[in-house]
Amino acid sequence: MTKHTFKSLLVILGLGLFVFACQSNQEKVATEVVYETSYKEVEGDVAKTYANFSIEGMSCAQACGSSISKCVKGVDGVIASEMDFNKERAVDSFEITYDPEKTDEKQIAEAIGKLYDGAYQVKSVEVVTVLEVEVEESEAETVDETTIALKEFRLPNLSDIFENLLR
Repeated sequence: MTKHTFKSLLVILGLGLFVFACQSNQEKVATEVVYETSYKEVEGDVAKTYANFSIEGMSCAQACGSSISKCVKGVDGVIASEMDFNKERAVDSFEITYDPEKTDEKQIAEAIGKLYDGAYQVKSVEVVTVLEVEVEESEAETVDETTIALKEFRLPNLSDIFENLLR
């Protein structure tokens, strides 16, 4: 076998592994997707809604993770997604920020479940609504006092420090 033929064979084999890396040999059965959903509200400085999706079936961050990211970003109303993948875990997670007026966690979970004929299963969803909290006037005054105190701090003169070291 020539060197060129061997390299071509390795490239084809590598591409084949990449394409089929996230596909499972298990037979897919059409069933209703059931997962646990919880809701909570927290206070923050910017109002937003995001959901933490626990997803089973991922085998790698590159192909599986990017496939799920592309899939959820294609759902109208999804703003951002961030993956938390660990090869040692059976269930990994995605934090997906979305506009609740355009979509909801059910539509996103449905899109993930349809990807690659159900290769990825949503196991649980935690929906978090961040409520914007305005800073009260007394808190604003405290911030201003801290800023003033920091403005009075002076750095030592570097030339004085060098003179003292040389003596």
